[in-house]
Amino acid sequence: MELDILKGFGRLSTETETAMFRIVQQSLANIYRHSGSHVAMIKVRKNAKEIIMRICDEGCGIAPDILREFESGTRLLGVGIAGMRERTKVMKGSFHVSSSTGGTTIEISLPVTENAARKFHGV
Repeated sequence: MELDILKGFGRLSTETETAMFRIVQQSLANIYRHSGSHVAMIKVRKNAKEIIMRICDEGCGIAPDILREFESGTRLLGVGIAGMRERTKVMKGSFHVSSSTGGTTIEISLPVTENAARKFHGV
């Protein structure tokens, strides 16, 4: 596993940290159970408005037709991915899955809360 997070990233609100932890936890479980990948990469960045987290693997991927149905809401990929998407939605963020035969990427964007923004700006 590879983690890419900038030094001095700082703390976030408890709700944001918990959501991010649970999403990473479920993503790693899915990579282990389903992808066949021996690699997991997690990249986290933030600015004054949002936190972006990308989780990638180099596994077998999700079939394009299944992924399209998931994106349209006509298919449930599994409780884990549905839970990640719902957790992100509750936090007023965005959730996106992209996949090919070279691997799968989950990208979430969460708004920086006022509490986290103060810490980000050093207030």
